[in-house]
Amino acid sequence: MLRGMRDQVLALACLRHSLKAHQGRGIDDLPLQLRNEFAECLVRSLDGTELKRANAATLKALCNEIKFADGELWKSLQEPLRVLLVNGGPNAA
Repeated sequence: MLRGMRDQVLALACLRHSLKAHQGRGIDDLPLQLRNEFAECLVRSLDGTELKRANAATLKALCNEIKFADGELWKSLQEPLRVLLVNGGPNAA
């Protein structure tokens, strides 16, 4: 799930920078700082803490792309996405 979400957010970043989004073809041409931020979305182990960290990084990247793409959409999604970032989801223990 995290890989799929990261791939979609990377595609949005490519589109924002007028790069090819299909099959990750434009990823290498993204600005270095942005590529470094996306590197934080990679899962390094299957440990629960690590999965939560990678999920939070991916959600933050998604939030950034939503802000760039559509400020009005961001306003309506800001609170639900904040809940996901802070609590790990509405049903998190």
